[in-house]
Amino acid sequence: MSYLTRLRASSAALLAILLLATTLSGCGDATDLSEGKFIERAQEYRLAGNLKASVIELKNALQANPKSAAARFLLGQIYVDVGQGDAAEKELLRARDLGIDPASLMKPIGHAWLLPRKFDRILKEIQYANDAPATIKATVMVLHGRAYAGLNRLDEADRALREALKFDPRSTEAFAALARVAAIRGNLDQAESELAQAIKIAPNDPNTLTVKGEIAYRRRKYAESEAAFQALLASRPQNLSLRVALARSEEHTSELQPHSFILYAAFCLKKKNPHHPYDPRPLLSPLFFLPLPPSPLHYPPTH
Repeated sequence: MSYLTRLRASSAALLAILLLATTLSGCGDATDLSEGKFIERAQEYRLAGNLKASVIELKNALQANPKSAAARFLLGQIYVDVGQGDAAEKELLRARDLGIDPASLMKPIGHAWLLPRKFDRILKEIQYANDAPATIKATVMVLHGRAYAGLNRLDEADRALREALKFDPRSTEAFAALARVAAIRGNLDQAESELAQAIKIAPNDPNTLTVKGEIAYRRRKYAESEAAFQALLASRPQNLSLRVALARSEEHTSELQPHSFILYAAFCLKKKNPHHPYDPRPLLSPLFFLPLPPSPLHYPPTH
């Protein structure tokens, strides 16, 4: 199943949640109808890659109904898309408190916790029951694998990701994560082999493209790395970490754009001296519509 197909399926599931909530609260109310229309538009904008417009529609939905679980749920997923983990966690937990199925939250909340490196929390709080469906078990093991990788516990990461593939042999995220683990170990041939499996299943999946860009960068195939991050930014232009990753590639292709230069200079400065008082965020504020992450910024790994 392609990434776009899965995104549409997720949107359909979200719409079902919204319709159920509307039914329970009384579908004759004009506020409910307005809320539903806003969320429907937000879904359409997200599918089209216009995340700024999607967030605006969701803010309108929340003005109409601050207790809209569906709006909070979709807003949290968009914050994950643009790399804002703390904001995503806040909205997703609100959605949980408002009645969203915990199983639906497992994957997005895990992705939200990966962004600010809350790896121990993933391992402790995201678990599955013995009678859980195979898809849930696969999701949990992928998240555990990525958390172990973030903690540099690579053997455990590899085992968790292999276990995930037993539950779901077509898990793109598992293959992409295995590719990243191999790359961290310096085995780029194995990394490309694992990545090829992910590309075969879903070539445009964000995890696939991200790892493709990372491996190409390690191979010093900077134009290929740049193309991968450009493709990602087409659907999530406000993602700060992706912009930095693109800037790193642009530096080597002699195509570093002015806004990328600012980002890359900030990246180098923070890497050299994490406690340097210079904060580039005010210069970047016109480029992004979402709140910027707290300083120091979370940059992609360079090892």
